[in-house]
Amino acid sequence: MLKSIQIRSSKQFHGNVKELSAKLNSNVSNNHKIGTYSNSEGPLSWILRGAIKYFYHLDSNFLGEGNATGIPAMQADHFANNYYRLANTLKYLANLWHKDYVPSKEFKSLEQIRTLIVHSGENISQIGLPNTDEYKDTQLWQIIKRKSNGPSSLWFPEPYADADYQIEISSDKHDKSALRHQSEVDYNLKNETFRDQSIYLWAADIRNIVLNEIDTFLDVKNRSTIKSSHVLPEIKDRVIQKSGNGNKINFEKIFELISHDCRGGALIENDEIHWNGFGLERLKKFIDTSKNSGSAAVLFINDRITKAMERFWEEYKDDSIEDDEIQSLDVLTIFSDCLPNFEEKNYFEGEKLFLYIAPAFDLKNSSDDTDIDYLLKFVSAINRALNTRFNLEQSVDSLVCDYIYQSVVLHLKRIKQDNNVNPIK
Repeated sequence: MLKSIQIRSSKQFHGNVKELSAKLNSNVSNNHKIGTYSNSEGPLSWILRGAIKYFYHLDSNFLGEGNATGIPAMQADHFANNYYRLANTLKYLANLWHKDYVPSKEFKSLEQIRTLIVHSGENISQIGLPNTDEYKDTQLWQIIKRKSNGPSSLWFPEPYADADYQIEISSDKHDKSALRHQSEVDYNLKNETFRDQSIYLWAADIRNIVLNEIDTFLDVKNRSTIKSSHVLPEIKDRVIQKSGNGNKINFEKIFELISHDCRGGALIENDEIHWNGFGLERLKKFIDTSKNSGSAAVLFINDRITKAMERFWEEYKDDSIEDDEIQSLDVLTIFSDCLPNFEEKNYFEGEKLFLYIAPAFDLKNSSDDTDIDYLLKFVSAINRALNTRFNLEQSVDSLVCDYIYQSVVLHLKRIKQDNNVNPIK
């Protein structure tokens, strides 16, 4: 009994390779921030890029010349394997990228074509095609390509006259009781012991199905649960305490809470822990232990550090703010408006200060390592810029803190002279 199945697309794909590739690039970029598995995601994204190009350019010869020799053409195996790679890639990336992706029925229907091509020759049951569930086995019979210059009405009757391929499949119930009914000549017919079906395929429809599937996958949003790693406990008032005698900040606790990723600037390299917050902690300890706690400069520095840490705390939790847009804890950035302008400023502050002069300033563990040549040149430059004499007997970290402190002192003097107002706000 001959039945017919057709695989058609319900939706036209109107995009192109460039647009799909741009969506893929955006997905890769967005998911790279989440702490994912680069050595898995890189190859998977590469497969997806290849699938976009392959299925976009799918032509009417995608299954080759058929299987007149009994073996499908190499184009058929190529199509089947490319579909299988793509289906696996979408499923795996959905897991890695936390997407609630469910394959469409149209896309899954191509899995049955893939199974027939690749697994023909072995027992195939429960393939999922219409009218096959009750059969013990379904086998690929013929792949027939429509010839544009030959008779085709026999294999491609209306409404399938413009199909690119007809795939014939044969199903068998393996009905052992048929032996007891040999005299009943129409037994197999009445019981539909055997079934032959034709599947009609159009390259354009397969192209639409696959490209729409990729487009839909790339549009699926990541589950919001992946952002929970940036949630901080409700202890802000305990780790950033304001008081009349100088604010108290538990830098160690803040680092502990944000150190599991790079969003807060934490970095471990060569077993050394880098975080700009440690530099702020050094500056705060310097002014709290060696300067007059009631002086305008000390109050100003404490106030600015506290405000920076409060803003950092709130912005770190807000995933609508990009990583590079949250409050910086770099001491030079926080006090940039207070630091003097001098000829070598960009050279020292932008390149040499925390690489060679005070390389441990932002490290958890202190060190007095320095490049003495750069150190002497830096001290000479800031002496001229601030019109003062810095103490070379102090540690290099203390020298940096003193540079910030002396800069703030001069900055406040200028504000007072210019405006005759209290600069503390």
